[in-house]
Amino acid sequence: MLRALIFGLTILHLGPGIAFALLAFGCEAPVPVLGALCGRSAFSSFGLLTAGN
Repeated sequence: MLRALIFGLTILHLGPGIAFALLAFGCEAPVPVLGALCGRSAFSSFGLLTAGN
Protein backbone atom coordinates (compact mmCIF):
# COMPACT_ATOMS: atom_id res chain seq x y z
CA MET A 1 0.00 0.00 0.00
CA LEU A 2 2.78 2.39 0.88
CA ARG A 3 4.61 1.58 -2.35
CA ALA A 4 1.49 2.39 -4.40
CA LEU A 5 1.04 5.67 -2.54
CA ILE A 6 4.66 6.70 -3.13
CA PHE A 7 4.43 5.72 -6.80
CA GLY A 8 1.22 7.72 -7.27
CA LEU A 9 2.63 10.80 -5.57
CA THR A 10 5.80 10.55 -7.67
CA ILE A 11 3.82 10.46 -10.91
CA LEU A 12 1.62 13.39 -9.82
CA HIS A 13 4.67 15.41 -8.82
CA LEU A 14 6.87 14.70 -11.86
CA GLY A 15 4.16 14.68 -14.55
CA PRO A 16 3.89 18.46 -15.06
CA GLY A 17 7.69 18.89 -15.00
CA ILE A 18 8.19 16.26 -17.67
CA ALA A 19 5.38 17.73 -19.77
CA PHE A 20 6.93 21.20 -19.54
CA ALA A 21 10.36 19.89 -20.57
CA LEU A 22 8.87 18.04 -23.55
CA LEU A 23 7.06 21.17 -24.72
CA ALA A 24 10.08 23.40 -24.17
CA PHE A 25 12.52 21.23 -26.11
CA GLY A 26 10.26 19.14 -28.35
CA CYS A 27 8.59 22.02 -30.25
CA GLU A 28 11.64 24.18 -30.88
CA ALA A 29 13.21 22.52 -33.93
CA PRO A 30 12.18 23.38 -37.51
CA VAL A 31 10.54 19.94 -37.65
CA PRO A 32 8.99 19.47 -34.19
CA VAL A 33 9.63 16.16 -32.48
CA LEU A 34 6.13 16.16 -30.98
CA GLY A 35 4.47 16.68 -34.36
CA ALA A 36 0.85 17.83 -34.28
CA LEU A 37 0.92 18.37 -30.52
CA CYS A 38 2.99 21.53 -31.08
CA GLY A 39 0.31 23.05 -33.32
CA ARG A 40 -2.24 23.27 -30.50
CA SER A 41 -2.48 25.94 -27.85
CA ALA A 42 0.09 25.81 -25.06
CA PHE A 43 -2.47 24.96 -22.36
CA SER A 44 -4.01 22.19 -24.44
CA SER A 45 -0.64 20.64 -25.25
CA PHE A 46 0.49 20.89 -21.63
CA GLY A 47 -2.72 19.27 -20.40
CA LEU A 48 -2.48 16.40 -22.86
CA LEU A 49 1.16 15.72 -22.03
CA THR A 50 0.51 15.91 -18.29
CA ALA A 51 -2.37 13.45 -18.57
CA GLY A 52 -0.23 11.14 -20.70
CA ASN A 53 -2.48 11.04 -23.75
